[in-house]
Amino acid sequence: MPELRIRPAVMADAGEIAQVQHESWVQAYRQLLPRDFPLRSEAERITIWQERIAAHPCHTLLAEQDDALVGFLYWIPEASHRALLRSLYLHPFFWRQGIGSQLLRQAMGDMCNEGIRRLSLWVLANNIPAERFYLSHGFHYDGQSQSQPLGSGRYLQRHMVKAL
Repeated sequence: MPELRIRPAVMADAGEIAQVQHESWVQAYRQLLPRDFPLRSEAERITIWQERIAAHPCHTLLAEQDDALVGFLYWIPEASHRALLRSLYLHPFFWRQGIGSQLLRQAMGDMCNEGIRRLSLWVLANNIPAERFYLSHGFHYDGQSQSQPLGSGRYLQRHMVKAL
């Protein structure tokens, strides 16, 4: 297996991040979400990532192999020494190879260095692979959930937390 390199994102990475997110998102959620779920355009996705990188330049970590982006993680600090994991996506060709675990470990180390003591995230209900991944890394459900409109229906997200 080629060596994995983890580094902070820079503005020039926004397009590749948007593409990996889209490819992973479509593969991971196609069975969980309604067919009429509105997907963002490439331009919209790139703009979102440019804004996120600008707002939190050290909080988007990229995983690269052979100089190609294979995954990324994005988190934001919150009040009271807390952080929210907003995104962790890998290109589908790189799922279940330990890359997500490496990104998460690196990010949690960075968070600890910034004084973060608790990490939380929202996971789409019935996304069994994601739920198993986070449970295996010490996250647990705290009982919170939220329902969001989605296309012609709604979707449920469950809240998970982990002490750092």
